[in-house]
Amino acid sequence: LVPTILLTAAGIGIDVGHQERIKVGSFDEITAALQDVRAKHKTSGSWLLAPGPNIPYNDLIRTMDAARDADFPNVTVVGSVLATNSIKP
Repeated sequence: LVPTILLTAAGIGIDVGHQERIKVGSFDEITAALQDVRAKHKTSGSWLLAPGPNIPYNDLIRTMDAARDADFPNVTVVGSVLATNSIKP
């Protein structure tokens, strides 16, 4: 099982399998939610990050940090991140 974290203007969700989506209220809750996923499902530590349009770069980093804290170090970003975010040096 490879969970997908969805970052949208409407909020944060974690898709787990075909029929289950976990609503996450804040970035602080991502780590605990992923730990619950790991306890309930066979996972490899890999996950997908699916940001919606105009999601701030810092939100992507905060999500990756929270997942790493839950022992999910292997991320694949899906979607067009750079096309929808303004990254300033």
